[in-house]
Amino acid sequence: MVERGFLYVVPLNVTPTMTGARICVTPLASGIDCPADALFTSLAQEFGSNAMGVVLSGGDSDQAPGIRAIKQAGGRSPRRAIQVKPDALASGTMKHPNSYPARIQRVVDHLAERLDESLDLEAIARVAHLSPYHFHRIYRGLLGETVNDTVRRLRLYRSAIDLLDRDLAIDRVARRAGYASQAAFTRAFRAEYDEPPARYREERRITQLEHATNPTVYRVESAVLPRLRVAAIQCRGDYQLTNKAFERLMTVAATTYLLTPSTRTIGVFHDDPVSVPQDELRSTACITVPDEWVPSGELAEAHIEGGRYARIVHTGPYTELKTAYDWLYQTWLPSSSEELRDLPCLEEYLNDPRQVAAKDLETAVMMPLEE
Repeated sequence: MVERGFLYVVPLNVTPTMTGARICVTPLASGIDCPADALFTSLAQEFGSNAMGVVLSGGDSDQAPGIRAIKQAGGRSPRRAIQVKPDALASGTMKHPNSYPARIQRVVDHLAERLDESLDLEAIARVAHLSPYHFHRIYRGLLGETVNDTVRRLRLYRSAIDLLDRDLAIDRVARRAGYASQAAFTRAFRAEYDEPPARYREERRITQLEHATNPTVYRVESAVLPRLRVAAIQCRGDYQLTNKAFERLMTVAATTYLLTPSTRTIGVFHDDPVSVPQDELRSTACITVPDEWVPSGELAEAHIEGGRYARIVHTGPYTELKTAYDWLYQTWLPSSSEELRDLPCLEEYLNDPRQVAAKDLETAVMMPLEE
């Protein structure tokens, strides 16, 4: 059944025809040089003046038998306006809005923007223009987690922010995370963050103060980073909410096969959140890409400068990374003999929040040093 807004790919060794709202294929008939002509001719017969056909590449479209049939039936054939380079599809420079990666990306955006809403799985499948029978397998196959996993992870991340940065009551945080009872929320939060919510809030606030002045909390190493070519998504706003940009980046990367065992995931945070208004904070979500990668869609090409960096590894939720920055600036840097370069700090994410609990996340925080 043919549906509006979808792209259909027909094998080269068949003769496609249109009957009603269905595309029928039969073995390639003898004497047919271009199977598209058979499809266009059947469109003309089926839909008359409502038919339209466009030849994107090759010879003059007016000379194609199928196009002539459409025009003779009163249909339309706009002059060729799109030049498709043979290598465009192979390089990924031409993305169809209804490709599977694009449809799954729409779902992730939909979920991230509606964390306070209840899940309607059939409605979510409609966002992707996919049948509910197949949507969940496609989503899990491309992202490695279910829709429920994604929503649960994003809601618990927001809960950690609520507990550390906002004065919401625990039961209110639980409701915002979608839990009917505080007990159920406590079990889920403990599994992800290794502590119940109340203790997490109390101890993390104390720990942040203690760690900022303890010289032995982190081990600093001098690391030399090569200049890195990256695919990047720019973000503006609260640093605690940049996870949305990374969700978009990782979804695009996972569904376009950019993620390999050697891929590095890096965050660049350009401004001081204490001195710059929250809505003006700039950050960039990045992944390293191979030399043959061609920028497309919302992924822009960028470069991360190489050179010497002071590198520490923080273990724990991303919401606690402020502790690492405070320690570097307040404790380590004043007692060192190092000078800083005029570049932003970097965060390299060493494991995947889709695969490990927040308490086990490892992040390398890197401060640029003069040579």
